[in-house]
Amino acid sequence: MIRVLGSLFTLFCIFGCTSSQTASYRYTQKQIEHGDLDFESRLRVNEYINAFPQEDLAKPKKGEDLAVQIDYFSDSLPKSKSTTLAQIAIRTRVANVSERAKKFGISLVLDNSGSMKEDDKFQDALNATLAMVAELSEGTEFALIVFSNVARVVIKPTIITRQSRETIKDTIQQLSTEGGTNIEAGLVLGYKTMAKFSKEAQSRLLLLTDGQSNVGVTDPKELAKEADVQYLEGARISTVGLGFDVDEQLLRTIAEKGRGAYYFAENAAALKTFFRKDIESLMIPIAKDVRLAVKAGSESIIKKVYGYEPPISNNSISIDVGELNSDDWRIVIVEIEGKANSVTVEATASYRPISAKTTMTKKVAKKIVVGGQKKAKINKVVARNAVIFSNAMTLIEVSKLDKARKYKEAEDIVTIQLANLEVVRSLDKSSELKKEADNLLQVKQILQAKQGKEKGESLQLSTQPSDLKPLVQTAAKLAKMCVPGPWAFIIDLIELVME
Repeated sequence: MIRVLGSLFTLFCIFGCTSSQTASYRYTQKQIEHGDLDFESRLRVNEYINAFPQEDLAKPKKGEDLAVQIDYFSDSLPKSKSTTLAQIAIRTRVANVSERAKKFGISLVLDNSGSMKEDDKFQDALNATLAMVAELSEGTEFALIVFSNVARVVIKPTIITRQSRETIKDTIQQLSTEGGTNIEAGLVLGYKTMAKFSKEAQSRLLLLTDGQSNVGVTDPKELAKEADVQYLEGARISTVGLGFDVDEQLLRTIAEKGRGAYYFAENAAALKTFFRKDIESLMIPIAKDVRLAVKAGSESIIKKVYGYEPPISNNSISIDVGELNSDDWRIVIVEIEGKANSVTVEATASYRPISAKTTMTKKVAKKIVVGGQKKAKINKVVARNAVIFSNAMTLIEVSKLDKARKYKEAEDIVTIQLANLEVVRSLDKSSELKKEADNLLQVKQILQAKQGKEKGESLQLSTQPSDLKPLVQTAAKLAKMCVPGPWAFIIDLIELVME
């Protein structure tokens, strides 16, 4: 049996699969912890939704690499003007035995500048690296580069064996912090080192830092260009930001240019948690150059794509998804408006299979018509995604009102969304939704504190079914009065759930 790749390697698996879609969600947790309500400039709705498990998404049919699925958040469409939110998802197949048996090469570029000593971040990173080395499959190629004012190779490309594993661990334990943060030096040396891995290895570079570059090249655009120029075919770079003051945009751009993903770890404890996850299969790439094309019907109009900003041309959009790994997914929320009493939308995913020697493209398409039909039974996961989407939109609206010092209005919107969330929680008892409720309550308390109210005051919502209908009716009335747009769709869905 293939040995499980754990620890930091496991963390990297997350980065390459779902983590590029979770950074915004995790940074939001850190913002709430710090009492920072500036969600408008940082929160990405698509990443917020994709941070949650999506086990009920359709899986590819036998012999196919990708599946496409379209669901809608509401089918309550007025006769004069039909508008809905479509959830468009793509998902890859699970890796086969031969794909899981391929060789991997990991070039870990670790920030050992003086700031990493704060909050024991460096020591936790070392502990996690040690745990990773203990779990790596024999035959995996590994290299370690550290950077502060300058960068240096601590462990040259080495094949993991029983003997080399112990030598590597002894070397890691001797590392310490020093100096400033020269991301350019670490990135360039990490690439040069990764280029020495064997050609048949799936090469990955992981850049881990807690701060902003203050030595060498510090311009974000120039640093990001390094990732694009140095990119090696078959290799990827993913970046991990540690700490509240990290230059998130820089690390995100470097990852995108390096065909990888950006991840934010809100604290050292969160980093450790990821190291314990066993998701080896998600490390393995399945599809390259993935693009999701969405086209509205002749009587429909694409109004907005949440979390992305693709140009809308001929009533169509195209989103560059990049590379997807084993059992990976992406969810995109699109707002569609129809001229009649129905809305039509079609989604197509095109990609190049990893195993293909040519640039052949395969396409999988799905089409759905909303409206002019009886109300269907709502999928609980779709309902959950609808309220999570609404949670993200709530935080963005709260951010705008907070900047305008309209604290009471912001608090009222949070109260509405807590009511909406409580309805879906009556169907879904998952810990993820409980965490969402806790987050909203913390935001509510921050707003109350800004109004001079007593800290610790919180909203108590009943979860008894008999109490839910009047609660959601009140929330629906307030939402349609105060927050037009997406909230109306969510309320329609919740009312449908209540029937």
